[in-house]
Amino acid sequence: MNMKIAFASSSSGGLEDTVSPVFGRARTFTIVELENGEIKNVTTIENPAVQLPGGAGIQTAQFIAEQGVTHVVAGNFGPNSSMILAQMGIEMIRMEGIKIKDAVEKIKSGEYQKFEIQPVPGPGAPVGGPGFGPRPGGGWGQGRGFFQAWPWQGPWSWAPSPWMEPIGPERDIEIQYLELQKRMIEEQINFLKRVLEEIERKIRSLKGI
Repeated sequence: MNMKIAFASSSSGGLEDTVSPVFGRARTFTIVELENGEIKNVTTIENPAVQLPGGAGIQTAQFIAEQGVTHVVAGNFGPNSSMILAQMGIEMIRMEGIKIKDAVEKIKSGEYQKFEIQPVPGPGAPVGGPGFGPRPGGGWGQGRGFFQAWPWQGPWSWAPSPWMEPIGPERDIEIQYLELQKRMIEEQINFLKRVLEEIERKIRSLKGI
């Protein structure tokens, strides 16, 4: 079992610290690398987004994704951060209030709860409702949730969805929904720019430039 796990940490981090109840504004992250079920490396990094006035969840999710982790552990995840982590293929685990070293043991034994993303209300869906997606019987409307409606398989592959067409009288909900997606796409673009810069840096280094 090989895993690279980022634990949202309550204070300075490390195996003796406890898992933070929040993800986006956790002070630090303790990254534990497991190889064949054994701890091979433990590092602690500070969260650069913890003091941001807004958008901490998005920035933290992108920062953690850049660390190459396979799993993230926290007490809870916001809708923006969880969407980014899911799109990056990073599994989210809910734990809090226990020492990180004990959380590691629970993960090794499979005693943990995966965090399930909650659907985001979209155009035509009431606030707090089931979200917007394809109806079981065909067509679009209140369906199974956000990810079924939005065929974005990663930041590098996106196609417009039917919800982009004006529908229904709920203009405020539609505006909020589209603004959220616009912000998410902008953040993904910024993330990809940083990835490209790092790739270019490595290419120059290998070429001896």
